[in-house]
Amino acid sequence: MLALFNAMRAANPGMHYEYIPKPDEWRNGRQIFFRACWCFSQSVEAFRHCRPVFSIDGTFLLVKYMGTLLIAIACDANNSLVPLAFAFVERENKDSWGWFLRLVRRHVVGPSREVCVISEHEAMFNSKHEAAVKLQNKGDLLPSKPNEHLNDAKGFAHTHEVRLFDISTGKYEVTKRGGTTSDGEVRPPRKYVVLLSNFSCTCGRPRQYHFPCSHYIAAARNRNFFLHEEHTPRVHCR
Repeated sequence: MLALFNAMRAANPGMHYEYIPKPDEWRNGRQIFFRACWCFSQSVEAFRHCRPVFSIDGTFLLVKYMGTLLIAIACDANNSLVPLAFAFVERENKDSWGWFLRLVRRHVVGPSREVCVISEHEAMFNSKHEAAVKLQNKGDLLPSKPNEHLNDAKGFAHTHEVRLFDISTGKYEVTKRGGTTSDGEVRPPRKYVVLLSNFSCTCGRPRQYHFPCSHYIAAARNRNFFLHEEHTPRVHCR
């Protein structure tokens, strides 16, 4: 899959793609595919001259390759269709749609442009909006469940060892200590590479869940970056 995306990008300069394997899952020496999203620079440029409206939809993939194809599409001044972005995901749900739309906002729409999204998933958007408004009114940064995961990750981060590789990019090697489980299984130490400026870790969790893992938090603490104040991957490394 990565070879395919790299070939597409070589033929289409400016193309952006995001490929996410399943964390810590391998088969025959290769990581197992989980999600992918891509868009072409021609479509991004065309959308700047289109009405600020696009539609989203998904369709099931059948037979050999299961999963779901998501698409965002707009119309130009001649009412011709302009495909904006595509994604392969495991299935249609709030998490996969949220992940896809965040990438569409980041790489296609832009941070400041207001757009209208047409979708049959109106109930999903309404419920998420209502929940977000309630959190804002309470002054909470995160819902209870993600906040629990963040606190757990912060606790595990205290047990990791951190070593700086490159201060300009915020590249760290984080070692997770080994030990013996309650079932008597001996687990050796494991090393992960964290890149603060790219919100990535070789464990794969930050890119998959858009949420910091314990290794990322350990590296962030070493850099005096406080996750209480910022939950997005916008880390400025000097």
